[in-house]
Amino acid sequence: METHHVFLVPGFFGFTHIGTMAYWGHVEQFLTESFAARGLSARVHSVRTPPTASLRKRASTLCAAMIDAIPQPGSGDRIYLLGHSTGGLDARLLMTGQPWLSELETAPWLDRVRAVVMVATPHKGTPTASFFASLLGQRLLEVLSLATIHTVRFGSIPLSVMFKLAGALSLADGRFGFSRTLLDQLFDQLLNDFTPDRRLQIQSFFSEVNQEQALLTQLTPESMDVFDGVVVQRPGVGYYSVVTRSPRPGLRSSLQRGLDPYAQAMHGLYHGLHRLAASDSGVPMKAPESLRLMGITAEDNDGIVPTLSQLHGELLKVIDADHLDVLGHFRDSVSHPPHYDWLVTGAGFDRGRFEGLWRLIVDTLLSQP
Repeated sequence: METHHVFLVPGFFGFTHIGTMAYWGHVEQFLTESFAARGLSARVHSVRTPPTASLRKRASTLCAAMIDAIPQPGSGDRIYLLGHSTGGLDARLLMTGQPWLSELETAPWLDRVRAVVMVATPHKGTPTASFFASLLGQRLLEVLSLATIHTVRFGSIPLSVMFKLAGALSLADGRFGFSRTLLDQLFDQLLNDFTPDRRLQIQSFFSEVNQEQALLTQLTPESMDVFDGVVVQRPGVGYYSVVTRSPRPGLRSSLQRGLDPYAQAMHGLYHGLHRLAASDSGVPMKAPESLRLMGITAEDNDGIVPTLSQLHGELLKVIDADHLDVLGHFRDSVSHPPHYDWLVTGAGFDRGRFEGLWRLIVDTLLSQP
């Protein structure tokens, strides 16, 4: 009997679980139920990669996770790699089969891989990596990441923190409009909302982040220009990209947020992130005709990664969503467990689109020879 193994590879700052919070939680649940409904034997593995370590180390960790999960791959094992954001790059690098990635013989495992699906992956890098590469930028990124964890857990972050974060990005000249002390205060304020046990887990996570920071510089457009040019596809494996974009913020989108102060502060934060991801990286990105007909330009992005940077292999889907919507982090209080939105972007992503996207991905996996 065939066994379908799906490896879920997280992106930059990704985690598997922090308490009850799961990076891939909504996706893992949907995939498990989807395979079961088709009467198929499947195992869904959520991979724990070093959050900000080098692509080489992350790919090696993915390799070790595959070997640990499938000690002796047989002819009935079918493997699929699903990477979100940087996780897509980890999967691409692993599939080259280079011996310096692992001391072990990996051919039996890589030979069982049928498809690599890359969701919102920065194949050509992202200007946000360049912006956050400084020491102060790295601390701001930690605060933003903790704010994301806080939102996933509680549904929102304190309004005072939101306003300060929205004002922290001074994008007109690329300089920061805040101090390290302010960032430390915001971090501590968010952290104190968690229980003591959760605080220890979060502190451990960020301690791991501080030990290795190689990934930021590797994700700059200049570095990824080299990566994308030399990392080749493995013959016989399907490579598919899911491309995300969220609406361009401006006066109209601000008015749509109404008089709600939290919505306006959230919009300010999104505006700053979107402008940052839309900034000129110096590495040209051209839209294929199909995307030009959709009106997609080099300025389009999902709040983190330029839309045109996400193209690689066969284009599976272009979807209006922000960077974390596709993981199930959109507002949907009727679901169990409830879905909480990371950013309010006006993309209109909902449960129907979420299920439609991941159903398409499952269909694509099962269509592989």
